[in-house]
Amino acid sequence: MAKAALSTLERPAGAIPLSEYLQHRPRWKTFLAAKAEYDRLMQPVIVGFLPSDEQKRSALARAEAERKAALAEFHADRQAGKIRLIGRLGHPWEPYRDIPSDAPLIFRFGTSTAVERDLGASIFKICVVPSHLPVASQKTPVAGRRNETQVERAYKFLKDKWPPFGVPPDDLPIKKVQGMLDQQLETDNRNRGLRTPSWDSVKRAIKRAKKAKPADR
Repeated sequence: MAKAALSTLERPAGAIPLSEYLQHRPRWKTFLAAKAEYDRLMQPVIVGFLPSDEQKRSALARAEAERKAALAEFHADRQAGKIRLIGRLGHPWEPYRDIPSDAPLIFRFGTSTAVERDLGASIFKICVVPSHLPVASQKTPVAGRRNETQVERAYKFLKDKWPPFGVPPDDLPIKKVQGMLDQQLETDNRNRGLRTPSWDSVKRAIKRAKKAKPADR
């Protein structure tokens, strides 16, 4: 019998905040030590010690190399299913839910938060949980939302605003279109914890609409 997907208001017993979990990982410890050494060298001059530019460059290079190695290990473990993440999706007071291992996230490790790369939705209070807790299907989009990109949201607005192809007037600036979109999506953004599509996303949606419109003869 398949286990039900996790959904709970309280943090599950044994769940560890992501930032705390990483602090106990050997590779992450090495990175933090290298960063601390670089930060020490960049502090105001210590009496009797003046680090050279070469020492600073060397410390920075080592800290950056260790950071990349620590991130590579974390993402590899996540993709391989060695660690399982949960978080509060959209708002800090939402229930904890499973975060699919293939969800495109931009992590903020220091605060145990992340942002979905496509939707721009925030994920709060990310934790690493024991493997025995019920696991959600990895095919389910984060928070059960339709896997809709910001470009698709903008394109849908364009088609509703300027049917049938969604091409706005040529003299209407993209920034103005984005402002109209922001007003239209205000409630949806608030309910789903999303941001208004960026200027670039609106531009790409307009380009898509123009491609869909038959050429004038």
